[in-house]
Amino acid sequence: MTGPRDSPTKEELERENARLRRVQRIVDAACMGLSIGILTRRGALELMADTRRRVLELAPNDEDKYDLIYAPRLRRMAKQFTGMEFEPGEELTI
Repeated sequence: MTGPRDSPTKEELERENARLRRVQRIVDAACMGLSIGILTRRGALELMADTRRRVLELAPNDEDKYDLIYAPRLRRMAKQFTGMEFEPGEELTI
């Protein structure tokens, strides 16, 4: 007798990998936008807020992962290329 299915199907893995690639492309595009270095503070915050919104639309249950992985990366990029400091969660005020 077999138990409940423990491992995802090949199709489920492919869908998850495709979703993760889309998330990565969204974040990479935001990093490119920040790396140009011509954004105002508000522009950078809007870009970070839009990136967060788009990623969480694809992965609504991964907010903690976003806050741990991608948000710090975007803040570092914004600081490096704009010279401005951004507080954690500051993009949420836009």
